[in-house]
Amino acid sequence: MPANVSFEFERAKDKYEKAVTSAEKLAGLQEMQREAPKHKGGEKLRAEISGKIAKIKKGMERDKEQQKKTAARDTIHVKKDGPQIAIAGMPNSGKTTLLKNMTNADVTPERYPFSTKKPEVGMMNYNGGNIQLVEIPALIKGSADGKASGQQFLSVARNADAIALALNSSNALAEFRILTEEFKKANILLNKKKPNIRIEQNAEFKELSITGGEKLKENKEELRNFLKSMGIHRASIVFGEKSCLEDVALVLDNRIVYKPAIAIVNEFYGKVNEKESKEISKNMQLMIVNKFDEKEKKIISEKLFEILKKIIVFTKKHGEEADLSQPLILDLGATVWDVAKHLHKDFIKKFKYAKVWGSTKFDGQRVSKDYKVQNNDVVEIYS
Repeated sequence: MPANVSFEFERAKDKYEKAVTSAEKLAGLQEMQREAPKHKGGEKLRAEISGKIAKIKKGMERDKEQQKKTAARDTIHVKKDGPQIAIAGMPNSGKTTLLKNMTNADVTPERYPFSTKKPEVGMMNYNGGNIQLVEIPALIKGSADGKASGQQFLSVARNADAIALALNSSNALAEFRILTEEFKKANILLNKKKPNIRIEQNAEFKELSITGGEKLKENKEELRNFLKSMGIHRASIVFGEKSCLEDVALVLDNRIVYKPAIAIVNEFYGKVNEKESKEISKNMQLMIVNKFDEKEKKIISEKLFEILKKIIVFTKKHGEEADLSQPLILDLGATVWDVAKHLHKDFIKKFKYAKVWGSTKFDGQRVSKDYKVQNNDVVEIYS
């Protein structure tokens, strides 16, 4: 390697060496290519980088094809019944204890490792609404590469709406690091937001159209070169937030999914180390449980529901009390119109207005279909 590489090149190299996903590695190499010495002495280095870029891109294409071929073999299907949270953890981490205490699942926690052989399902009641919890068999270091049927078990987590990481208090931080690394290798990013970048490829486009380019860390020419190196010559790219080429690579990698997550430490094996709990909390919301009494279970259910980014909404008929037995579970930000769509198609055709109790200025306030309902609101539709 030439001795006169820049600080920027060394920083890009460090980013590449620490990268886990293909998208991150590709972005790191692209940055190294930009910062590599341009003089003749840097020719060999630039050639090496170009070779690595080509190899990673070829590998990404190969992985896409392999995923299609092995999808049926490497996927365990757990039928969704409402919002679903996957409970993942290493051996003896308290997964079954959490499932048993929070749901109606008929399971028995065992003291020996790998006691769970298949996904176990239970329903958790939250304010009358049902949340499906799925315990997946134990993950280990190397699960994302296929060890101990890890790819199959990770496929369950991939299809869930959120992830709860169960951690053993005696080894919480080490388990947290292994689990998050395995999820990342499996292209499941926990508590990460998908970059607000819209990329639309269309044969009708004559060139690369870039909107909001001032939000990009690199210049437009670097972006064009990056996209062309990915085989993209005609597309519309819209940046909705400050971004870098690594973010563009993430958006282009359709194997990546983004899941909200929470870490739950079971103190069955003793108190968790305070330093370890603080370190975990820097990266993810952390709950410490031990009693599983009614008070603790209520808090756990609230935290699990919170990461789903859902709301509970009750409905009522004219002249009757609210029906608290069958609430609707809707996405955060849902409107009265969404409530009407869930109830009956006739409400859509003949909708006039609605009355809401809870989040409005006064009970029974008349609102339009665009009114955003809040958690525990009661809605009455008029048609």
